[in-house]
Amino acid sequence: MSLALTSASRLKPEVRLAQAVSDFEVDLSGEQKAAFRNHKAKPLQSPPSTQDAMRLTAEIDRAVGKGGRCLGPRLVNFLQAAQKFAAMGDIIIGGSHCLVACAMWTMVRTSLTLMTGFSAYMEKLSVLFMNVGRSAPRFESMALLYPRPRDLQSSFCEYFIIVVQLCHEMLKFASKSVLKRVGSSLSDSNLAKFQTDLESLGNTIKDEVGILMAKRLE
Repeated sequence: MSLALTSASRLKPEVRLAQAVSDFEVDLSGEQKAAFRNHKAKPLQSPPSTQDAMRLTAEIDRAVGKGGRCLGPRLVNFLQAAQKFAAMGDIIIGGSHCLVACAMWTMVRTSLTLMTGFSAYMEKLSVLFMNVGRSAPRFESMALLYPRPRDLQSSFCEYFIIVVQLCHEMLKFASKSVLKRVGSSLSDSNLAKFQTDLESLGNTIKDEVGILMAKRLE
């Protein structure tokens, strides 16, 4: 096991991101796989827009907001980051990995939709995404950063590897029986770890972009 983990750690971040997406897809049911593959191909022809992110927040509110608070506004910043990553994958991590970037939006959408049936956990997740959204990567300036710095590309990949891992845990949780959900990987301590890692990488990306943009203006 340690040898496998060591080998995986030596792979390039974009390769590990693609592998994480594949691992997520493997755990989908047959029906979910068909829907996932269908939606995954759509961003290639029509990348997700800001309006798609807003529509998803509205769908989530309709699903979980009956008699409760609206959670959608908490998700906006994070969802827009996932949407931008899917729409600008060729710029951010290179055209050869565009399909992986496109899959990100479908994965986030799929996992959040599955979790709307679990209001207590959705409440916790919405707080996580609200906090993470404050430091989520902003992509508007990426088009100006040519050539794309390798370290920055790697940081984006590392960030979204963690996003995929979180989505995967959400998928596995939603697929478990009631008894098996007890002590699940969506515990408070694990969610806190996801939040810390995402905030740390988000701030790293922000700093890297700021330094690069400042150098371009010199």
